Amino acid sequence: MALSDMVLVLNPEYIVFMGGVSKASKYFLPTIKTFFAKQKIKAPFKKVKLIIGKNSDIGCQGAAIYALDKIGCYAR
Repeated sequence: MALSDMVLVLNPEYIVFMGGVSKASKYFLPTIKTFFAKQKIKAPFKKVKLIIGKNSDIGCQGAAIYALDKIGCYAR
């Protein structure tokens, strides 16, 4: 329900699921699609594309980059 509220408020073109949650997409993606299809305001839900990221380690990589940046070892 929270995701549908975000679609209504923000009207995104894409919703991308990354990191560890992307591994569980087969469990939650069908439910999200069904919920979106039942919404009374159809336009935003027909437009939005749900994308599953391929890199399930992205959270670890982001944390490592953040840590390196904080200690001054990461050049942008």
